[in-house]
Amino acid sequence: RGIMMKPVFVSKTARETVLMKELIEQEEAEADKKKELYKLEKKADSKSLVIEKIQEEVDADAAKPEDDDRSDIELMDDDDEKNEAEEYEMWKIRELKRIKRDKEERVTRQKEIEFILKRRGMTDEERAADDKRLDEINPKRDEVKNFGFMQKYYHRGGFFQDKAVTGEEELYLRDYHEPLEEEKYDKSLLPQAMQLRRGQFGKKGQVKHSHLTSADTTDMTAAWAQSTKQIQRYQEKMAGASGVNSFDRPKGVGGITAKKT
Repeated sequence: RGIMMKPVFVSKTARETVLMKELIEQEEAEADKKKELYKLEKKADSKSLVIEKIQEEVDADAAKPEDDDRSDIELMDDDDEKNEAEEYEMWKIRELKRIKRDKEERVTRQKEIEFILKRRGMTDEERAADDKRLDEINPKRDEVKNFGFMQKYYHRGGFFQDKAVTGEEELYLRDYHEPLEEEKYDKSLLPQAMQLRRGQFGKKGQVKHSHLTSADTTDMTAAWAQSTKQIQRYQEKMAGASGVNSFDRPKGVGGITAKKT
């Protein structure tokens, strides 16, 4: 059995832990005082710098001559009396262009009205011959090809389509339904999971319905989908469907057939 030491009471003022704690608190208080003094000194230095800068600007403004108009250079020139002859010539050019543009628009509109009236007075044979003549004159677009399976659609846009009518630029006469290089194969031969539009394979958010035809649930074998005489007679008896499939001349008032004129 080991030797046991006799417990000795140490007063609070004589304990080393209390002394260390008081020393640390004293050091922290001194550090806080130094920080406050540093902030006050820095604030005073900033104020002095601002005062010096303002004083320099005031002295510089006082040293400038009174007739200095450099600040007016940044303003827009709104003096109409300067270069009056040149401004008048420029206005005449703009006015002549406007008059010419308005005249061309009126002439074009008048030609359109005359063309419409002329077409209205033509017979069917004359109109067909005129259509053929116009087709030969007007620029033709590229023939639109049928879409491939799951081919992506690109819209030609709504701007600058007048250039496609006049044929000024061949760019607007192209067939925008032409498939891209990576769309020139039959996607119906691929597995069901890979039958997606361009750029969608391998991305999240895909569902099992890739296009409408694969999700079509129309039952063409149902009775109401069949085209038989019995169903046709039944449909003709329905309200509002009387004579829907009849192309005979309608009867006049009171059941009297209208006379041909």
